[in-house]
Amino acid sequence: MHLLSLGYLQTSLLRWFLPLLALLISASVYATDDYRVSSIPAELTQDANAIIRNQKEQFIIHSVDKATYQLDQAITILNKNGDGQGLFAVFYDPQRKVKNVQCIIYDAFGKEIKKVKSKEINDVSAFSSFSIYEDNRVKYFDYNAAQYPYTIAYSYEIEHDGLLDYRDWIPIDNFHVSVEKATFSVVAPASLPIRYHLQHSSEPKTWSEEGQQFYQWELENHPAIGQEKLRPNLFSIVPQVQIAPVEFSYEGYTGNQDSWQKIGEWINTLNEGRDQLPVTTQQEIKSLISGVTDTTEIIRNLYEYMQSKTRYVSIQLGIGGFQPFPAETVNRLGYGDCKALSNYMKSILAIAGIDSRYTLVNAGSSARKVIADFPSLQFNHAILGVPLAQDTIWLECTSQTRPSGFLGDFTDDRYVLMVDEAGGKLVKTPAYSASDNQQIRNITLSLDDTGNGKLWAKTHYSGQLYDDIANITRLNEGEQKQAVYQQVDIPNFRITQFEYNLDKKRLPVATETMAIEVDRYASVSGKRWFFSPNVMTHLERLPANTEERTHPIVIRQAYTEIDTIVIQVPESLYPEFTPEATEISSMFGSYRSEYRIDQGSIVYIRRFIRNRGTFASESYKELLNFYQKVAKTDRQQIVLRKAT
Repeated sequence: MHLLSLGYLQTSLLRWFLPLLALLISASVYATDDYRVSSIPAELTQDANAIIRNQKEQFIIHSVDKATYQLDQAITILNKNGDGQGLFAVFYDPQRKVKNVQCIIYDAFGKEIKKVKSKEINDVSAFSSFSIYEDNRVKYFDYNAAQYPYTIAYSYEIEHDGLLDYRDWIPIDNFHVSVEKATFSVVAPASLPIRYHLQHSSEPKTWSEEGQQFYQWELENHPAIGQEKLRPNLFSIVPQVQIAPVEFSYEGYTGNQDSWQKIGEWINTLNEGRDQLPVTTQQEIKSLISGVTDTTEIIRNLYEYMQSKTRYVSIQLGIGGFQPFPAETVNRLGYGDCKALSNYMKSILAIAGIDSRYTLVNAGSSARKVIADFPSLQFNHAILGVPLAQDTIWLECTSQTRPSGFLGDFTDDRYVLMVDEAGGKLVKTPAYSASDNQQIRNITLSLDDTGNGKLWAKTHYSGQLYDDIANITRLNEGEQKQAVYQQVDIPNFRITQFEYNLDKKRLPVATETMAIEVDRYASVSGKRWFFSPNVMTHLERLPANTEERTHPIVIRQAYTEIDTIVIQVPESLYPEFTPEATEISSMFGSYRSEYRIDQGSIVYIRRFIRNRGTFASESYKELLNFYQKVAKTDRQQIVLRKAT
């Protein structure tokens, strides 16, 4: 939703003197850089696919709505896995003009092998694959390397016209990338103070000259960060500096970011007068809820009404991507982006006399967390909150299928900016617990005299586990069947029947029913039969077995699995070996298995709970031990013997 848009100020030579002097100094440094791979410190090559040799970023603020951004960067690509870091790309739009683009390629000895020509730099729409309205473009050059290592050095400037927010500094933006040297400089008039938030970074060097305030951050010889299973989000562990204005101005809209309330006031200004609906639509809405007295039911009916009338499209326009299309426009066209659809739904509820709150969120299952004590535009998506006496109903307005009140992992458990008449306030969306996210499975498996079987399974998926199954139901029959085959972990099986049903209540439940034929499920050796009573649900994958752990363990989703399996066997068989009931407990979860043996049948019950949370890196061995015990118990077999 949010596209950073800044601009260029034509002013006196005196005002430009200090910033331009900084740029000239930068250029002279780059003229003497040594790009030989042999000069890289050995510790920076460890676990690295690419190395930032020298990165200089400067953000020069001229006024409340004008700024210049300048980047000089050289990156050595060590192997093919690092090619993504060698992609040169710069985004621009009518409020961001790109100039002075240069790109040069060097070999491993620091010798220039290619100077990229202007005509070789592609210039395309930045969102053409999913957006129908946008004015954002990208210039890029993707070097097709014949040999490794190589170094790509590039530079450019962006003139910004209009400022919503300022540039952040994140010198490390990927795993397996080390930094030899990086600097970030900010220059601002003393009359325009900046605010900044530090993460794994020290306070800047600061000084003042000629009415200008200078800030500078540096990073040197930072080793590459390796990927680990169950790791934190990359952007929570790398050094970074976020800066933001107090006052800002964009396309005639001015605002203040020194509090969440004032940001909300600015959002209200953007949305003002965009909630009007035609009289015929108002009458349709009132008719739809006539006689309905339960507020929750009214919300559900109107949400489904909105879903039936609209579809989501990406629209990268409107005051830096923050201003929605009017509700009347969405009503007429039948589509909109997250902003427009949320505003449209808010307008529909208002006709029913229900107050709702336009809400901004940084969406994504692994999105950066909003910094609660640093008011700024940290959001990329809009949803709607409907406060009730005891609770808030959250509505994801871009989905045509999601149940009313259900968010899923795209926007759950995070700070969001809820906007009302008084402005904005930071609140948190609900988190889903292990009791919300459940897989409850009942299986009957009938084995014949040869060990072949017929299986019937009925599984209920609730909470966040609902989404994957709901997505399958939107496929055609052939694609659904393929999806079922991919999720069933049984050798030698054929699906003879399957069906899905969705219960779109606030905590939704998807029900999957299937019939399966299994060849040789039991391994028969003489008079003995061997098979696992755990037919379908096994621990998905084990964590990597490693001696050292660098980062905390992050488990983002909790869930509960309960399997009840009835296995019918020929009555001529009797148990020779049955595993003992098992209980395993850990800070990471719990596991229990039990058996009941009767003549001709075996009942196996498995219960596994995974806890969510952040755990110390030192507890990784306990995690591994817990998962290994569960996996071993899941694989246990029963031995039956034929009566003589």
